[in-house]
Amino acid sequence: MASSDVTGGGAFPDFESKNPNFGNSGAGLGKLFALGYIKTYKILNCPSLQDKVVLNGLTRPGYYFNPHFAYAVEDNTKLTARYKKISDIPNDRCLIFEFFYNDGTIAHLEPKESSAYFNIAFADGHVNTIKNKTARDRAVIAGWETARGADVIGICEFESAGKPMNMTLGKAYDAASMNKVYYSFWPAARH
Repeated sequence: MASSDVTGGGAFPDFESKNPNFGNSGAGLGKLFALGYIKTYKILNCPSLQDKVVLNGLTRPGYYFNPHFAYAVEDNTKLTARYKKISDIPNDRCLIFEFFYNDGTIAHLEPKESSAYFNIAFADGHVNTIKNKTARDRAVIAGWETARGADVIGICEFESAGKPMNMTLGKAYDAASMNKVYYSFWPAARH
């Protein structure tokens, strides 16, 4: 849920400021800063990124928070967060995933092997670093295409959990492919 008292919902604070404005309630990981759970916003950016992440002139944290979407029961044309409480998140699904939009925003590229490392954190507090070429290949394609994002995150979750790596790519939106993809937007969830 985004903070409605600032432009961008608090998801795109000014990281040049000593006290970035995430709004009263924050958005994504900014909620932890706005509500006082973390005291420095610097933890919201991976130290290996050369620069802060800037897209369309807006600065953003270097991590996705609760990155699992579902179609909304109320309107199957809209996406909502699948998990509403930390206790709802299954052990094999992450709470935090490193941000990616294109190759310039991936913090841990491995160019010699055309691969990348992705850090993923889980609700129980453990973190895994996954090196995966297929996830990298999907992550470098610029854009906000949600099925691509679901593939990258799902691939890393599957590898972390030791699950088979033979799922279909690019079909997270397809109800008929629900059990054939790394992550599906089905079944629908309440908004």
